[in-house]
Amino acid sequence: MRSVNRFTLIGNVASLRQFDKVVKITVATDRAGTDAIGKPVKSTDFIQVSLLNERQRTWAAANVGVGDEVFVEGRIQSTKFEKNGEAQYGTDFVATLFNLLRSKDDSAE
Repeated sequence: MRSVNRFTLIGNVASLRQFDKVVKITVATDRAGTDAIGKPVKSTDFIQVSLLNERQRTWAAANVGVGDEVFVEGRIQSTKFEKNGEAQYGTDFVATLFNLLRSKDDSAE
């Protein structure tokens, strides 16, 4: 049986940080629902996405800014590292496709 490991996001860039071999972009996505009495509520999730591909990292650093709307597809990856001698576990969202949908500046027009 074939397995699938994929995520898709459409949201706005909340932050962008560059490191040596990765660009970490936090994407804010809204989620609508209702509270206990049926009143509509909106929540925002902040998903940190890693850009590992060199061309993707370079392009995003030069063309994407806070507030821009982006489309991201990728895979979810488990991570393990040591901190202070103890094993730490995490989940990384690795982008395989990263596109700018609308610049924050374009939205103002």
